[in-house]
Amino acid sequence: MLNQNFSQLSTSHKAMLLWNGGTYLCKRTLQGAKVSLYLLNNALVEVFYNRRNDVVEDIKITSSSQSMEDYHAFFKTGIA
Repeated sequence: MLNQNFSQLSTSHKAMLLWNGGTYLCKRTLQGAKVSLYLLNNALVEVFYNRRNDVVEDIKITSSSQSMEDYHAFFKTGIA
């Protein structure tokens, strides 16, 4: 269910699912946005938070290999 229908849910519904069943893993910054990585039902989910506007812009499932490469640099350098 998660992979196929998750993208069709509203941002608030996605946030509720993460709040109730997700596990926070780590965060990184990307072009001024804070991106938090969660594990939800064996899927990696990213939350894109715009700090300037104080709003969650997007919540989406991401590919595990790409996400790990994106976050690996932050683990390696200690920047998070």
